[in-house]
Amino acid sequence: PRSPGSDVGQQASPIAQRSINAAQAQLERGDAAGALVEAENAVKVDPRSASAHVVRGAALEALGRALEAGEDYQRAVRLAPGRGQVLNAYGAWLCRAGRTDEALKAFSDAISDEAYRQPTQALANAGSCAAEAGRVDQAEFNFRAALTLAPQSIQALSGMARLEHG
Repeated sequence: PRSPGSDVGQQASPIAQRSINAAQAQLERGDAAGALVEAENAVKVDPRSASAHVVRGAALEALGRALEAGEDYQRAVRLAPGRGQVLNAYGAWLCRAGRTDEALKAFSDAISDEAYRQPTQALANAGSCAAEAGRVDQAEFNFRAALTLAPQSIQALSGMARLEHG
């Protein structure tokens, strides 16, 4: 499953948002250590920002510190419990941790957020998670739902291809 994007949680303060953006850019460049420094700054500046906790979780996970990452994802969910992007990030972490049932619930909750701008990503993540757990029917259902919303979704298309050609 794919990790978080930039539309996460409550609106962070402008100073924290700059650090969140910098952390995300560093993660995209593969600089997890630099991303963690920026994410730590964002959390220090705005500890109630779900965005800051999600990006810190992503940086920690990129550094191989999955348990600590999970704590940040859980904190983000507590700060923004109905926020689709936060739930999708948490679901992706849960799936990577092998907690499939909890992950699929988090993805379902993410999709239920009417303000969530990327439900296709949560659907595709749910499909990937279900497929990894051997739940082929559930995976296919989620991939097809994702493709209904976004026929060009690479994650959903490749997931369907893996299911078809196993």
